[in-house]
Amino acid sequence: MEGLRWAKHGYGKCATGYSVFASEHSTTTIYTKAGEVNAYTHFLTTVPSDKIISIVPDSYDYENAVRNIFGKILKELILSRSAPTVVRPDSGDPVTMAVLTLKWLWEDFGGTTNDKGFKVLNPKVRVIYGDGINLQSIDTILKAVIAAGFSIENIIFGMGGKLLQGVDRDTFKFACKLSYAIVDGQPVHIFKDPITDHGKKSKSGLLKLIIKDGVYQTVERHEYPELKDELDIIFKDGSLVKTLTFDQIRKNAEN
Repeated sequence: MEGLRWAKHGYGKCATGYSVFASEHSTTTIYTKAGEVNAYTHFLTTVPSDKIISIVPDSYDYENAVRNIFGKILKELILSRSAPTVVRPDSGDPVTMAVLTLKWLWEDFGGTTNDKGFKVLNPKVRVIYGDGINLQSIDTILKAVIAAGFSIENIIFGMGGKLLQGVDRDTFKFACKLSYAIVDGQPVHIFKDPITDHGKKSKSGLLKLIIKDGVYQTVERHEYPELKDELDIIFKDGSLVKTLTFDQIRKNAEN
C-alpha cells in the first residue's frame, strides 16, 4: 500500500496495483469451526459471480475443506459462478500441498488435457500459493507440478510477510554505489571489490548507459563517443526535475 501511495504521488493518480476479493483466516474463524461451511458460502454468494474470489481454507482441516466442503457441499455453487474460485493453501510443505491441492481439485472438478499432455483444471477452480514463496520455492513447486502431470497455468504465486521483509537489493543483485567524486579539485574513480566476493565489485567512473548491438550496457562516458547516453536526469539533488506519469512509463516499457 505504501508503494501504491508513493507511485500515485510521484507519477500521477492512476491505478498502479490490482487485487481480487480474498478471504483471510479471521474472516473464516469468526464463524467458528462449526460454521466453516457458512463462512465459505457467505464468501461465494456475497462476491459477484463474475469476480474472482480467493479463499484460504486451512484454518482447521485443509483437506476436509478442499475435498468435502469445496468438492462436495459447495461444488455446484462454485460451478455456477462465472469467475474462478481460487484455493489458497497456506500451511504445510508448499511442494506437497500445491500438488495435493491440484490432484484433489482435478478429482472433484475435472478439467482438460492440453496439447502438451498436461492437465488443466476446470476453469472454475485455480490455486494460489503465498506461504514461504520465493524464487527458489517457486522453481521447486513448479517442477513438482509438472512432474505430477499438471500444467503450470493452474497455479499462481503471491507473497505474504516477506513481501515487506524478504525482498531486498540483493534479490536481483542490484545496488547503487558511489562511482565518482571530485576531491580537492581532482577526479577520483571509486569502486568496491571485496576479496571475499568479487561478484559484488561495483562500477567506477563517470558512467553512461548505451545500446550496443541491441543490448544495454553501462560504460564510462568517454567510451563509445558515437553512442548517446540513454539515461535522462529524473531525480537530482533531492528533487524530481522531470515528471513522468505511469502511462508514459508503461508506454516506454512497451516500446
